[in-house]
Amino acid sequence: KIVNYGCKSASGVKEIDTVIDISEIIGSMLLQSGATVYFTRSRENFWRSAESQDNDNRSRAEFANSKNADLFLRIHCNWSPIKKKRGVSVLWYKDDSKKIAKTVYESLQKSGVIVDGIHNQYLVGFEFAKVPSILIEFGYLSNKDDEKLITDKEYIQKVSEIVVAAIGEELKTISTSHR
Repeated sequence: KIVNYGCKSASGVKEIDTVIDISEIIGSMLLQSGATVYFTRSRENFWRSAESQDNDNRSRAEFANSKNADLFLRIHCNWSPIKKKRGVSVLWYKDDSKKIAKTVYESLQKSGVIVDGIHNQYLVGFEFAKVPSILIEFGYLSNKDDEKLITDKEYIQKVSEIVVAAIGEELKTISTSHR
């Protein structure tokens, strides 16, 4: 079995730990706004295993489908061999996810957060999701400046607030259009 740990910075910061922190912050904000939140990973159960990373991603998409989620929000950290690459990225694949991805990206961009871009990209989790789904890369763990930001609680709080506000702008539209 393969355990999907994610990437790691040169100084040892692990994506798995960082994204659990970020997910808890975003999840808490969404809960406070009245949303129902389901986690595919949690601090108590974050060691996901499957026959392959693709199967792990597929099972999380199928979990979102089983909940008939308004949005399957995936939180990650990026890594690149090009150490100068940095910034927050928003990824989407299917047309039902494009508008919310664009809203989140534009909100981040307007706030002054360093952004790497918005990308229409195939990922297994997107392929099997039957609900709108986006993935937010909170920065590059391979970039020392991004690593500092990703581990800064005030920065993560700020970016999380922007993400949650953007999701809130779109949630009613998503809810009525995919059901």
